Amino acid sequence: MKLNPSVFRTTPRIDLLHRNITWQQNYRNLQLTKQLTRAEMPGGGRKPWPQKKTGRHHAGSIRAPGFKFGGFAHGVRGPRTWFYMLPDSIRLKGLCTALTIKHVQNDLIIADDFDSISSNDSQFLHDLAEKRNWEIQICLRI
Repeated sequence: MKLNPSVFRTTPRIDLLHRNITWQQNYRNLQLTKQLTRAEMPGGGRKPWPQKKTGRHHAGSIRAPGFKFGGFAHGVRGPRTWFYMLPDSIRLKGLCTALTIKHVQNDLIIADDFDSISSNDSQFLHDLAEKRNWEIQICLRI
């Protein structure tokens, strides 16, 4: 099969490959942490002591952020995402770099369909998929 040299013979740019990998890892990342405010904390429904004549500070609830076991004043309010869009040109160049590197390392198999891979051994595609860490859905056609 003839391969397009603009895709499979590009100059390897490891920096673009790294940016693509970082982008893919970041856009899947989701932080679900949520800290409770004073209103969401259980308990603390009444004033802990009178407003005046005790010599202590004015306290409205023991769940205020100044108290031990109180709520958080400016806490994390999830879900938080680190999603951003990488420019199309960088994504395309990163893909070409990855395909070039795989082709040079002889880790790339290009086939129109699995029927074109001829083998007398029925276990060949299963072994190939396991060796190359392919998904199981790819191998279900045999």
